[in-house]
Amino acid sequence: MSATTTTERLAGELSDPVTKQQAADVMQVGLASVYSSMRRFDAARIAGDSEAMRRFVPCLHQGGIEQPDGSFRGGRYIIPRDAFVRWYTTCGLDGSVLDELYGAP
Repeated sequence: MSATTTTERLAGELSDPVTKQQAADVMQVGLASVYSSMRRFDAARIAGDSEAMRRFVPCLHQGGIEQPDGSFRGGRYIIPRDAFVRWYTTCGLDGSVLDELYGAP
């Protein structure tokens, strides 16, 4: 009987994309905290601050109306399973995940 790592367990349990409720359950926080973290991740991405991106739930933002400051109003946040699992198990996204999601700077 082999031991299952946290990475393997989460990859097997979570849907792709990860639902906000699943992320909240894994992190043991409320849905509002997940949404807040995703908004902060997106703001850091727009600002090009990869260090700040490491602190928040990794997500993709689709749709919405672009605002003059480059942010978006409305739309949908999507949490890719691989990015979430790597972020959760390593306490922050590594550079290769950021490059895969958003392209090399």
